[in-house]
Amino acid sequence: MLSELETAHYFLGDFRKAAVYSARYGFAVIRSDLASGVKGMGRATRHFLLYLATRLSKCFWLFSRRISGLRRLHQAICSPDQPEASLGRMLVEHGHLKFAEKHLRTACSISPNSVNHFVNLASCLALQHKKAEAITACDKAIELAPNDLRLLQYRKMIENEEVGTNIVKIDNRKNYK
Repeated sequence: MLSELETAHYFLGDFRKAAVYSARYGFAVIRSDLASGVKGMGRATRHFLLYLATRLSKCFWLFSRRISGLRRLHQAICSPDQPEASLGRMLVEHGHLKFAEKHLRTACSISPNSVNHFVNLASCLALQHKKAEAITACDKAIELAPNDLRLLQYRKMIENEEVGTNIVKIDNRKNYK
């Protein structure tokens, strides 16, 4: 059970809880099977380090996004909008739209200059038949990339309710100004 909870929280992007369940699993089985217990503790360490990396990345982003060289280095090492952006995109593809909306809104708040995040949020909202919010998110993406004609076409698709699960792939090198 602890192993399943660890896996669930890991794939939900909650690395802290995944680390806790991994450590509990490691302690629970270490007496009966030393190798499995050590593996569980190793996973707990890895999950905790992922948690620290993503958490520190988000905190450091407030300062690094204003300095061009530092911003690119930060994005290359540990993007501040992860795991929310990737998880939101994956949840949309699998049809879990309420959870996807939550994660995509978080990604948009972390990276307010990301065209891709706003387009993905617009797709998620359009699939939930929240047309007005979807158009607002798409307008924000158009504001960020006014020369991209595909965004204008996408806005028309939202207005005509022709949106499928086609969402924009995230390319972190081009998302920020």
